[in-house]
Amino acid sequence: MRKEKHNGLVIEIYDSIEERPAYRHMNFNKNLMIEAGVGSDLNAYYAKQANIIAHIEKGNKVEARQEMENLRQNLAFIMQNVSPKMIAFCYIIHSINGKKVGFMTDDKAQELIDNVLNKVKVGFIDRILDSVKKKTNLSSLITSQS
Repeated sequence: MRKEKHNGLVIEIYDSIEERPAYRHMNFNKNLMIEAGVGSDLNAYYAKQANIIAHIEKGNKVEARQEMENLRQNLAFIMQNVSPKMIAFCYIIHSINGKKVGFMTDDKAQELIDNVLNKVKVGFIDRILDSVKKKTNLSSLITSQS
């Protein structure tokens, strides 16, 4: 685990799969996959629109329909202030200012985002997620080669 200081918060992170409880690891990955496939911001929304147009122009009806479903879900996330990326971040938090966050669910993660992590900048979260993903991928690669 490692501690990160940001905007008056000390956030202790599970940065290794050897430390992270299995249910947290599975939900961390699940939310990152949802973010990658659907997204939760306007950039993803615009990318989905462009993909739909490209699929329609190529006559790919099935792919266009799937992108349309992803676009709808993306819009729902935006309207509900839900971010799978932010939820994934919550699954790797062990403690904030020395207080353990305890058992995590998607609903508890949303409460944490709304009530505690409102001080945390997106760039900080992106940096931590990138670091943890790289470390997780490296650990998985080493384990699979053993």
